[in-house]
Amino acid sequence: MQITDTGNLVLLDSNNVIVWQSFDHPTDSLVPGQKLVEGQKLVASVSSTNWGKGLYSVEVTNKGLFGYLETTNPRRVYYRYLVNGPDRSKERSYVRFLNGSLALFIHSAEPRRPDGAIRVPLASSAQYMKLMPDGHLRVLEWQSGWRVVADLFGASRRRM
Repeated sequence: MQITDTGNLVLLDSNNVIVWQSFDHPTDSLVPGQKLVEGQKLVASVSSTNWGKGLYSVEVTNKGLFGYLETTNPRRVYYRYLVNGPDRSKERSYVRFLNGSLALFIHSAEPRRPDGAIRVPLASSAQYMKLMPDGHLRVLEWQSGWRVVADLFGASRRRM
């Protein structure tokens, strides 16, 4: 078992082949370099002290990035970032948290340019992205304590 430079906890077999890794099982947060792949989702906790599954989730599809309210059936979309274009990739769609953006690879894959990006402040120290109990996707940065430096689903960024 080891933790990589990117913060990925990996379990290795006797041949040093990864048999399990934490990046394949996201919870409510992404760290720089981490992907959220189609079929995975971030799920907010109930509150800052109750880590049970909350009301909000974020997923990637072959159409873009979506925020869902999980209390209704069917789920209600409360945020969407749509990406149009021809599908040039055989890989599943994903987003990756990079320094300066949440990059959307919907119809393409790295090393190509992303199909879309949600800008975030460049990191001046450690950062991570978290789906909060209120449904906002926020970037936090260490500045003598964790502070919110961007709200990706905030009113000025709302996309519906």
